[in-house]
Amino acid sequence: MENWSGLLHDLLVEIAKKITCIEDFVSFGAVCRSWYAAATRENFTRSTQIPWLMLADVEQQNESERWRQFFSLSSGRIFKVILPEASRIRSLSSLGWLLTLGELKANLLHPLSRLQIQLPDLNTFQDYEEQENFVLDYVHKMVLSASPAATRDYLVMVTHGFATSLGFWRPGDASWTAVDPWESYIHDITYYEDKLYAVDVHGSVIVCDVNGPNPTQIWHNDVDDTKLRGETKSVA
Repeated sequence: MENWSGLLHDLLVEIAKKITCIEDFVSFGAVCRSWYAAATRENFTRSTQIPWLMLADVEQQNESERWRQFFSLSSGRIFKVILPEASRIRSLSSLGWLLTLGELKANLLHPLSRLQIQLPDLNTFQDYEEQENFVLDYVHKMVLSASPAATRDYLVMVTHGFATSLGFWRPGDASWTAVDPWESYIHDITYYEDKLYAVDVHGSVIVCDVNGPNPTQIWHNDVDDTKLRGETKSVA
């Protein structure tokens, strides 16, 4: 094609939505004005992106321009991003968003746009007072059901307390919603087809419906951990 700048805007938008690497997205927008017009933040955040790894925090002097380093899996390069909101603070991640955790405060943070979404204070969990001596490690795991950049219909799900409790928040809620606590340490959680899945250290799986006002446990599979370890028998 002789004139790439003459491509239809709608076609350029569809191409932009397919780009998964931010470096390629920046190059795409630098071609010409019409391509730049299609390279909006909204079109990039709608696509499934190759993740960056956020590296460990380093000591810095300038408080107002504190940055974090990110490693690009696609290019093998390290990028510095001014991000004081995630400096010297504990954070978890899901779908390209960070959950930043202070003594009481919790926020969702997009590290590239620096968009923040304020979440309810951690003390809205019913068991928070019992765990206040462990405030810095109160939340252990976090998973998003969908990217807040793509929809307002999403959930933030966490394990908290002594990692035997599940909780979630949806936009518009004034507090965190608790799911019935488990009896053992929850190793990991994920979200799939409108359900929250959790697995404990023994390999047991619990499935919860968290879409209604009252979360319900709909399936629980206990695993015989002796089979995981392997049984030993004495031979006479």
